[in-house]
Amino acid sequence: DVYKRQVEAKNVADMEKLEKALKRLELEDPTFQLKEDHETGQLLMGGMGGDAHDGFVMGEGAGVLVLEELEHAKARGADILAEFIGGAFTCDAHHISDPDPEGKGVISCIEKSLECAGVEPADVDYVNAHGTSTPAGDMAEYRAIMNAVGHDNLKINSTKSMIGHLLGGAGAVEAVAVVEAIRTGKLHPNPNLEDPEVDVDLNILVGKAALDHNVSVALSNSFG
Repeated sequence: DVYKRQVEAKNVADMEKLEKALKRLELEDPTFQLKEDHETGQLLMGGMGGDAHDGFVMGEGAGVLVLEELEHAKARGADILAEFIGGAFTCDAHHISDPDPEGKGVISCIEKSLECAGVEPADVDYVNAHGTSTPAGDMAEYRAIMNAVGHDNLKINSTKSMIGHLLGGAGAVEAVAVVEAIRTGKLHPNPNLEDPEVDVDLNILVGKAALDHNVSVALSNSFG
């Protein structure tokens, strides 16, 4: 109980420091917005003057995947959940934090991944988006996905809509979500999808309920 009280006191002190720092930013930068959700007491951050995206919420977690050479796994009778068939990484060097607005670096990365895997864009059934709920990032990623692999049967969601941004742990946990989608044929919902941009095809985004969707080939986006 003493330890719990100490932790709670520290959390309160940390939040007070954070709030003061954010308010200083708000005064120094007129494009930075600070709001408080009075129902939850949660600080919501947003920039660029828009209300559709409040900025990402931090989370905590970890994911672990065991990778094994396919023939070795078959030989020992392993329960194979999914197969990693290809990947790539790129750097668009557009800005220290913002991606190219048209998602050029993302498009290049997706195309290189498909080439490595030997699959066509139409083969991709599902994309687990990086999706951090930032105005610059979300639409650039959406445009890139639609440019690289967009088709009528594609579905997109973001695991961060459920668990927040795990920073260094995000990619691993989202990879686990992709494996589960392939294994179960179910896509988790986007529970906090509110007021999407008019350019977004809502038939492609997973909504606020889980969706049955047969997934043979999936793509997991992780940016930083």
